[in-house]
Amino acid sequence: GWQVEWAVGTASARDLPLGAFLHLVPEGRGGRGEALLGAIVDALLERDPTASLLLVVDDAHLLDPASATLVHRLVMTGRAFAVATVRTGEPVADSIRLLWRDDAGTVLELPPFDPAGTTELAATLLDGSLDAATADTLFEITRGNALFLRELLAEGVRQGTLRSDSGRWTWRGPPVVSMGLRDFVGARIANLDPVARAALEVVAVCEPIGLALMRHITDPAAVEALEREGLLEVSLEGARRVVRSGHPLFGEAVRIDVPSVRT
Repeated sequence: GWQVEWAVGTASARDLPLGAFLHLVPEGRGGRGEALLGAIVDALLERDPTASLLLVVDDAHLLDPASATLVHRLVMTGRAFAVATVRTGEPVADSIRLLWRDDAGTVLELPPFDPAGTTELAATLLDGSLDAATADTLFEITRGNALFLRELLAEGVRQGTLRSDSGRWTWRGPPVVSMGLRDFVGARIANLDPVARAALEVVAVCEPIGLALMRHITDPAAVEALEREGLLEVSLEGARRVVRSGHPLFGEAVRIDVPSVRT
């Protein structure tokens, strides 16, 4: 009985007012500002007047200000029920944040899968079972990140690293990085300055590398900034502090793009 409409926030449409909702504007309708916003609201509510409107907003942290305002207005006026996803750690428009700050909504934190959940998800995606070593490998590589797991499985099957024997899947060989995963990591590091990018490449090629050595051969401020962004992590191994990539697949993706001469 619900009328469901989707909106997706993207970096490319972030500078376009109401860019996430332009696909809903009826032909021949439009305008600017309030006129365009009104046309979208009318289009949403005219689809089926008897059905309740469920608005699903993916990557709401990438919405342009006008689109974020539209979501807030629809929810606060009772015209729609919204389900919105935001990535942890990303800045979110005030109009989206107010949806849960004003007790109008509920925040559900979605942590990474644990080892059992990772194995179950992988088995579901592959429609088969995993041997124990493969299950351990997949969790170690992905750390329970569902997006990374999906990309890893698809690329593993494509390259033959992940193979099925009578419905039982086995991983053989090193991690494989799909183009989708390279794009994801590329977007995370696209705005790094050359000094920080150089430090990230050193870790990707040499990890684990001692923190003292890292601070000696790279800019210490860059290392601290990368750790703050989650692109690097520092851990204690015995009496020695070592630096690794913030996620195992980050290192794999960065290494692919490091020129052989620099490596």
